Amino acid sequence: TPQLVAWLKLDPNMSRNKIILAQHSCRILSDALPSWAAKAEAEHRTRIGVELRKLLGALLSDQGSRLTRNAAECLCMVAAHLTSEAAHDIAKHLALSLQHVQDCVKAGASLDALAQRCLCRHAWTLGTFLEHIEVDAIAAVLQDKDKSAFKEGELASSANQLFVKLCLRGPPSLRPSIIPCLGFLLRRHCQYLRSSLSGDATALDVFRAGLAGREGGEVLQAQSAEVLASLLASYEQAAEAEAPLSSGGDWGATVAASVQKPKISEAVQRLAGLQPQVLALLRVTKSQQTAGHMLCTLSSLSRLGVLHPSSAMPDLLAASVAGFPELVGDVQRLLVRLTEFAPQLLPSRLGAGLQLAAKKLAASQVELGSLAGAKWRFTVLCEMYTMHTETRRNGDRFVEILLAEFETLTQLASPRGEAEVAARDIGGCMLRAELVFALLVALPYRSELEVARVVVGASRFLALRAVPLLLPDPSTVGELKSDDVFGVCVVASLLHVLSQHLCSGTGGNACERLLATGLAAADGGAVEDRQLPAGFSRRPVPCIIPLLTELRAAAEDVDSMLGFLTGQIPIDAPILRGTGTAAAAAAIARAAGAACRAASGGSRRRASCQGSKKRKGSGEDAEAAAKAPRAGAAALPTKRRRVRGSGVDDDDDEAEELPEAAVAGGA
Repeated sequence: TPQLVAWLKLDPNMSRNKIILAQHSCRILSDALPSWAAKAEAEHRTRIGVELRKLLGALLSDQGSRLTRNAAECLCMVAAHLTSEAAHDIAKHLALSLQHVQDCVKAGASLDALAQRCLCRHAWTLGTFLEHIEVDAIAAVLQDKDKSAFKEGELASSANQLFVKLCLRGPPSLRPSIIPCLGFLLRRHCQYLRSSLSGDATALDVFRAGLAGREGGEVLQAQSAEVLASLLASYEQAAEAEAPLSSGGDWGATVAASVQKPKISEAVQRLAGLQPQVLALLRVTKSQQTAGHMLCTLSSLSRLGVLHPSSAMPDLLAASVAGFPELVGDVQRLLVRLTEFAPQLLPSRLGAGLQLAAKKLAASQVELGSLAGAKWRFTVLCEMYTMHTETRRNGDRFVEILLAEFETLTQLASPRGEAEVAARDIGGCMLRAELVFALLVALPYRSELEVARVVVGASRFLALRAVPLLLPDPSTVGELKSDDVFGVCVVASLLHVLSQHLCSGTGGNACERLLATGLAAADGGAVEDRQLPAGFSRRPVPCIIPLLTELRAAAEDVDSMLGFLTGQIPIDAPILRGTGTAAAAAAIARAAGAACRAASGGSRRRASCQGSKKRKGSGEDAEAAAKAPRAGAAALPTKRRRVRGSGVDDDDDEAEELPEAAVAGGA
């Protein structure tokens, strides 16, 4: 104790290290004095109390002291446990600080840096004392002539009004320093969170303005976030302190009992009304510290039972993917708590969460093609997948949601004629597609049936959306626009790469086997669900940077995109042998033949048919291709750009044979 007291001695030229020593000395003394005073002799207590009164009073009166809050807290402990004479010191500093703050607010003039620093010191003194003392206890030891200034409620009410005015109408540079004082006051006097009957601004208005960063920018947002998180934490700590007496250590019962008390209940409910502002700040902040405070706030609201989980889920899912790596653990713990008793929240809000994550990634200008390699981004979602997909139905639902996100991307149009807007939309579409692709790659699959769900979904998408572009109708191909083709090309290319990656780790003839397994399971049949080979999840992630780069370069030209798609997905690819692909190819061939037959009635239409012949082959050949499925043959003449590995170039008008399985049937 003598050494701790010695470190509190005021030195005009105190170095940074001495200031830190003095701060820690005040904190240690504040924590240790209650237990030490219970065991120490009365004479020793009085002597230490007198010495601390002198040292702490000097620190509080010093204009340049940066130990105001620490010294005020320690002086409150001295008054409570060592000597009641310290109450006179507290009363003196309270009256002085209140008067100074009132004078500054009434003057309303601009303050220079020195005046602002002095005002902050008095405001912190006032807020700290009102947090730690009972006004009635201070008034009890004062003389009658001094008690008038310490009437019940008046002092705290005056301080609350002053702090609110300074936070809303004070100098913008001063507001981040004043809002903590309001938080100190509300820890003990939570009744000031309620609305004012006179319509005056309240502490809730201060928090709303602070979280929005009005006139204070990111500094005010960060400070408001920290104050709000610490205020809710103080309510939790108060409930925890009562746990051994009120509920035998049961945390849930303690919190429930705490929020049923009128003052606490109203305060917590009103702070819960700030959830939209908290989520909005979590969504846009670029500060890890601010994001951490927002997560602490949401966690406290959840433990206090006033968090609205459905509206919070998308932002939490987005924070797990596009937030800060250091905060992934905090996000995961909160998501586990929210979905423990409401597991349906995950699938119902997953799509919205991925869309928010894509917007955050686009705003942070993440490099295209880099998501799949950043495994930390999908740690939380992979854990949630493992927890909530123990049944086949839940697993199917999870995959269906991800594939549905792919489907929505095909409906996004990229505006033409506005290069800047189009480029932004194209980048956002590709980023969303890459995000879903990377998540499907990262999922912790446990059996072949789980992989088969994804492969079947990819096969169906390619059959319905990609095959019509691989085998286009000659009568309508000239009407295609980039808006119609771009989204399909992005999704189809990524799904083809995904299916190749998943099938490559399950042994020979994997695609056909997985398609058969997935289709049989979808029909409710019995299937043999094999365990995946060891090391399946440790395989290298496919690199899609060249693919996305090439696709982005071709995004504004339909012919370039069709050529790109043809080069990426051969028509005889194993993934195209699933149910529905043959029917799609046959229908397209029949439509092509019908279009050319209808055009044979006139010279003008005949010329159009000849133009179509130059692009896609003759009408007779198309008609023969339409009949090919019934005859068991598979030939469809078409003009193709060079297909990788096929040897077919742009000037080749000869018929390109299709594999029998692609037209007549398959797995």
